Amino acid sequence: MKKQGRSLTLHLSFGGLSVRLALLAISLLSIWYAQQVTLPRYCENPEQTLQRLQNILTEKRPAGDEKRRSYVM
Repeated sequence: MKKQGRSLTLHLSFGGLSVRLALLAISLLSIWYAQQVTLPRYCENPEQTLQRLQNILTEKRPAGDEKRRSYVM
């Protein structure tokens, strides 16, 4: 009976590993697709767009005293 328990545990650990590898692959492919396809397609200057997005996410008032309209996405 112990052998069946071990094989089930071994099978589950390899199953968990394959799920983790699949999730990692999806994550890496989505990052690549965003950088190589999506940003160049929709943005004239991807570096400037990413910098602006970082400012929006990190600063309390990314527009300073100006209107925030240009920062609304």
